[in-house]
Amino acid sequence: MATTELTILYVTDSTVTVYPPEKQSKLIEFPKKIVEGKNILDKEAFYNLLIDQLFMIENKEIVVVLGSGILYQHAVVKGSIDDNSEDFYAQLPFGEHSVIKKIIETDIKRYFLASNKDYIETFVQAALNFKATLHAVIPLSLFTDNVERQDLSDSLLAEIRQNSSLFHAGDFLSEGVHAKVEEEKKEEPKSEVVDIPAAFESTEDMRNTSYKVESGWSKGGILFFFFLILLSVAVAVGGYFFLTNTKMSFSPEPTPTPTSAPTATPTPEPLEKSEVTVEIQNGTGTAGQAGRASAVLEDIDYEDIEVGNADTEDAETTSITFSSRVSKDQQQEMITALEEIFEEVSSSVKADQEKDVIIITGIEKE
Repeated sequence: MATTELTILYVTDSTVTVYPPEKQSKLIEFPKKIVEGKNILDKEAFYNLLIDQLFMIENKEIVVVLGSGILYQHAVVKGSIDDNSEDFYAQLPFGEHSVIKKIIETDIKRYFLASNKDYIETFVQAALNFKATLHAVIPLSLFTDNVERQDLSDSLLAEIRQNSSLFHAGDFLSEGVHAKVEEEKKEEPKSEVVDIPAAFESTEDMRNTSYKVESGWSKGGILFFFFLILLSVAVAVGGYFFLTNTKMSFSPEPTPTPTSAPTATPTPEPLEKSEVTVEIQNGTGTAGQAGRASAVLEDIDYEDIEVGNADTEDAETTSITFSSRVSKDQQQEMITALEEIFEEVSSSVKADQEKDVIIITGIEKE
């Protein structure tokens, strides 16, 4: 492996930045509906997000570096009173079942490291699906004390690529994550068991229940019937005398108050391309589809793009919903670009949507 050609994926608790060798980096933000509070809320959606984005990596020699918000560490002097990891692990912001641990020792110190296992397992699964070689998942602290940084400098990237001998010492994959994911891929999917409430497990109780049925009129029912007849007669007589002894008057209809003409809503100023926010949702479940649509829009200079999954996986037509802030020229430009890769494209305008452009992908052209 020529380590200078490694693609580095720098992972924080809310982003992953892709650093291909000798190419522009790409920042991928994790939507809050998928990842929040250092925990993955929807592991399947997180996996699909990675697949949609990572397909663009040409070099499939990958190393994952864990940093800000997702890497936790505690250093102690060997044999000291503080040489204990229980308190450290107890304070982590994710559940015990999601913790993956790593211990690195030097002659003097012992370093306890931890991260969120769900992140690491999902990256391993994505790499396997992508047919990439994931060489290691390592802590940023192997190369710098500043693990809270949001991006990696060129000098730090060079140091990581040139010191691959350190990978094994801090590799979280050595804790069995890779083997676990490989084993899970071999397992047959399990049937889903639905618990039926005990009340509906059998109709035997209903068949054995006796019901008391009464027919005919009871004495109380007859008295109540005569009371209703007398009440109806009294209401009818009272109504007759009221109508014959009351002068009826009619008020003229009120003159409608003239209303002012509605004030025209000012047309919002059109956006520059760099200001247009785009959300692309994979509507077919085809791996990488939202990412391919994203690449098409990036080619025509749209930058603020998020990808994810739609609520459906059977969309046939690619639908585009624009906000009123997107100019007609920009709308047509996007439609024309997406028609190059999708069979059918439809569009509409919705003034009050959160994103300026929302795209749900459909069937691609062959």
